[in-house]
Amino acid sequence: MSRKNLNTVLATATVLFTFYLALSFILTPATSAPGFGLPTWPAGDGGGFLIVKGCRELAMGLGSGSG
Repeated sequence: MSRKNLNTVLATATVLFTFYLALSFILTPATSAPGFGLPTWPAGDGGGFLIVKGCRELAMGLGSGSG
């Protein structure tokens, strides 16, 4: 495998993993919170934090995939 192919495979894996993280925080934030290190679902207005984190991860994946 050439170095270019290896770099392409690694970049693709990184972007797909970032998309997985983003979608898990956007679609199922309550089940993703413990895996992220948060002990329980945030109280009050704290639930929006996980949605924002998911959107940030999605933007990061899109940005890293365009390079």
